[in-house]
Formats: sequence, structure tokens, C-alpha cells
Amino acid sequence: MNRSPLGLALVLSAVFAVAGPLSGNAQWRVLVAGDQRQARPPQNITGGTPIKAGDRWPTDQKFRWLIGDPEIPERIGKQSAAGKIVGLQLNCGDGGEIWLGDEIQTRFDNDHPGIVAVTNRAVPGTPVRIAVQVYGKVQGGDKFDQANWVIIDPKRAEG
Repeated sequence: MNRSPLGLALVLSAVFAVAGPLSGNAQWRVLVAGDQRQARPPQNITGGTPIKAGDRWPTDQKFRWLIGDPEIPERIGKQSAAGKIVGLQLNCGDGGEIWLGDEIQTRFDNDHPGIVAVTNRAVPGTPVRIAVQVYGKVQGGDKFDQANWVIIDPKRAEG
């Protein structure tokens, strides 16, 4: 993966050109983490419960990991993704943290989705390991609301 020196974590106010849902081949799983925030994504990600954007999120007080390996698509909206700065916009439960590999990229809450730049030179078909630590229920986030690919305006990503 090719990322900028600033880690490419972007706030929701970043301007992006187009957005599109994750392709049907994206496999997301939910793993229970426990009662406390975890310092790192789990090493063993086998098992878990399958989930897709739009599904209900458990509403107990547990932390959970949302783990996926989506592939960068050929097109996002009506644009080719090849060579572009490509990101992922996520919202789930009452908020949490989005990790790429072993690095936390950004935090989000249920009112403000998180967006992370995955690469600054997209290669369609490349899988990306995304781990999202989702906080236990606090105030009403009861869905895996969204997981959308975005093309990020280079001026916002590099400025």
C-alpha cells in the first residue's frame, strides 16, 4: 500500500469527488472484543459473524471488531479508480476507530462517519485489510450504516 507521510487520516469534512458502495465481494465479520477498548486489532480473525452495510449492530455494552478485506474497485461512481487517491468512509454503531494494518488512522462517532485514505495511487483489485473497533452502545448507534469507497480530491489529501 502506498500512503502519504501524514498517515492519510482525513476528517469527514474532506472534499471527495465521488462515492460508491463497497462491491458485493466485500466480506465483513464482527468479532466480540469484550468490555474494554483493545489496544490493537486481533491477531486471530477467524470466525466471527458475517455482516454487511445496512445490517443491525448488536446493542449491548460490548466492544467489537468489524473486520473486512475489501478490494479496491475498478470504478468509484463514474470514475476510474486507477492511480487515484482512494479512501473508505465508514460508520457503524456508536463510533470507533478505523485501522489499516496495525496503525490507527482515525476515530469517528455515530454522527460523524470516519474516512481514511487507503492509498494515494489506487490499483484496482488490491485487497485492503480494514479493522474497525466499534464502541459499545452509548446513545443509539444500532446499525452498520455505511462502507463506501471514495475518490479524494488531491488538494485536500496533500494540502
